Amino acid sequence: MQDPTPGSVFLALQHLEESLYVPQTRFDSEYMEGLLSPDFVEFGSSGRVWSRSQIIRTDPVDIQARLPL
Repeated sequence: MQDPTPGSVFLALQHLEESLYVPQTRFDSEYMEGLLSPDFVEFGSSGRVWSRSQIIRTDPVDIQARLPL
């Protein structure tokens, strides 16, 4: 098996990042448990900090994220 190209790695990471903006995956606890590392911590732009379990347990909300063009 060949090593992945930098472009393919970027596209794979971009796909995973964008899955966090889609309600069907973002609020699927099984998907999020598989995606996030056990020591995951989220630092919000406001300075607030969320644990992995808080992120996984988040109730569905209307996501207002803008994807890069």
